[in-house]
Amino acid sequence: MKWTGSSTVQTLIFAIVLGAARAPCLADRFYVDGSVSSSGNGLTWAEAFKTLQEALDAAEGLEGPDEIWVAAGVYRPPVGLDGLPANATYLLDDQISVIGGFFGDEASKADRLPDVHVTVLEGGIPFDSPWLAGCIEFGNQPCDEPGTGPYCDDPICCALMCNTFITCCTTLWDLTCAQLVEELCGDPPPTQVLHIVTVEGSGFSRRLDGFTVRNGDAQGGGDVGAPGGGLFVVEGGVDVIRCRFEDNRAVAGGAIGWQAVTEDFELVWMSNCVFTRNTASKRGGAIFARGPFTIVNSLFFDNSQFEEQQSVHEGGAISDAPYDTALQRRVVNCTIAFNTAQARGGGIATVASTTSETTGLEVVNCILWGNEAPTGPQLSGAPDLVAWSNIQGGEDGWTAPGSNNIDEDPEFVDAGAGDFRLTSGSPCVDTGDTETVLDDFKDVKDVNDNLDEEEPTPDLDLWPRVRAGTVSGCARVDMGAYERDQECTVGDLTEDCTVDGADLGILLGAWETNAVAPDFNCDGIVDGADLGILLGVWANEPEYPRNCCGSESLLGEGEGQNQSASEQSTGTTTVTLAVLMDLLGFTSGAQFLAWLTDLPTSEMGFWLQLLAGSTD
Repeated sequence: MKWTGSSTVQTLIFAIVLGAARAPCLADRFYVDGSVSSSGNGLTWAEAFKTLQEALDAAEGLEGPDEIWVAAGVYRPPVGLDGLPANATYLLDDQISVIGGFFGDEASKADRLPDVHVTVLEGGIPFDSPWLAGCIEFGNQPCDEPGTGPYCDDPICCALMCNTFITCCTTLWDLTCAQLVEELCGDPPPTQVLHIVTVEGSGFSRRLDGFTVRNGDAQGGGDVGAPGGGLFVVEGGVDVIRCRFEDNRAVAGGAIGWQAVTEDFELVWMSNCVFTRNTASKRGGAIFARGPFTIVNSLFFDNSQFEEQQSVHEGGAISDAPYDTALQRRVVNCTIAFNTAQARGGGIATVASTTSETTGLEVVNCILWGNEAPTGPQLSGAPDLVAWSNIQGGEDGWTAPGSNNIDEDPEFVDAGAGDFRLTSGSPCVDTGDTETVLDDFKDVKDVNDNLDEEEPTPDLDLWPRVRAGTVSGCARVDMGAYERDQECTVGDLTEDCTVDGADLGILLGAWETNAVAPDFNCDGIVDGADLGILLGVWANEPEYPRNCCGSESLLGEGEGQNQSASEQSTGTTTVTLAVLMDLLGFTSGAQFLAWLTDLPTSEMGFWLQLLAGSTD
């Protein structure tokens, strides 16, 4: 077998595999670790700040962009100048990225594990106050009247007051303490902050990444409440990446909500997030949007809009508000299941703009299933586009242009246990719109921290999308937040759970043909782009594990499991990439590929054929 290449091939390999491997230029980075005994200067893990607020204060006013790395733990926003615990919030300025999920010794974002090192932004007001015991033991006088000594008879209100006005518990519960009770404590006293995180100010270069945001409660904000118990968008935009929003409440948008309509809203991009058990009394159990947004590879389940003497009851998971013109609002590769609304749109409720019949909403590659509402249980309104999605009940309660939608049981692995991955027989496997994912939703936010913004945004488990390249043919993207993993990762042409020289040999043998299996990017020709993809998967171990089929090897148990398909069939020994790199003195796949792509075409072909087990 002969192979010939070109400088174009070299350029493609270099651009695809190595071109994105560059680090962003950061003005400053600060470190936060709540487990340290006292705060340092925040410039290293060893000298980390103890609180997130210290890091935000340090970053404020710097030119940016700045990053704040936060170690696992529970962090609560501090009380502001007004002294009211319910108004405490983390204010996220533009040009600041707050990144969670660290153990506390990492040198790279790629080393963090948010699912393991859980980093919580907590909205519950703690009552482990140092004054609580005294309030319980000595609080024998009414809180709303001046007393003859310290403390008062409502332990929670007493502790809240003394955390803010210490003299009420150290000296005297005087007239000032009594007058502030109604404002500070309310009836009953607040147990949660209104908004855990607040986005305010122009710009859209903010990032909230790798956090669990829980127990915000904007339901009681003022006489009519407020949106956004977890995240409140006043103006500007923000990227929300790999976050989990749970148990937040609001009038609108229990997890994320926008303030009243303003021309200063920027794009809010939400990717690889989970929303569960969030509630709203009016609209949008999880999200209520007044501005433009994009939601990708995210899961919404068990959110609800509940009835509390409100005039509007819509959007168990997502609801939007009309604007003068239709704003771009996109929901792509999301699973929206078992959410509830009192009136319409158990999954999504959308409203047309004030000047047209369009809403701006597009729903593509999604699963809407098991949601409940009297009208439009899955989707209500007239979106601009609904396509390539699995929607229970078909067009029940909504009308929109679009095609390739289905109405079939998605066959989740175990929805009752919160596992919304797809079984092998799911009709949602290989039935989405691949072009949307490859062309319009590349990983421009670098969700998986691998510095490759040209790849498709990975699924909710951070597995690659569109797992093509097996003998079964050119796969399509799956519907929903998860990509089914019954097939090996792209590149495993022999289906032996290993990307190696045997797979490279098959690709080179199909060079410049329209063979389906090695055409990883599905463009109709096997060329340098496909070669670059295969070598990138092979070289970037352990990011793409060689056992790409998981624990169930297609070879079965016993002898031969560690051999490639070519070794088993011919008895010959191929030169593995690891061995070749070691012989040539390279310590990383990136170094090897940089060297390889600088070689003359004939020499590069020799080394590729050697890896493939052939030097003919």
